[in-house]
Amino acid sequence: EKGIGTLIGEDSIDGRKVQVRSRWSNITAKTARWEQATSTDGKRWETNWSADLERSA
Repeated sequence: EKGIGTLIGEDSIDGRKVQVRSRWSNITAKTARWEQATSTDGKRWETNWSADLERSA
């Protein structure tokens, strides 16, 4: 996708296989947004962690 980097891998939660997606967006020289989501079917994603990052120096 334009301006968005997406990485997808596999993991298990409570013995169930899930897909894990890491998505980077709003990438500039000083900022970026990162989100992690999980899915059991690869269609519906539940975001469980996000961070808005800013370079301090």
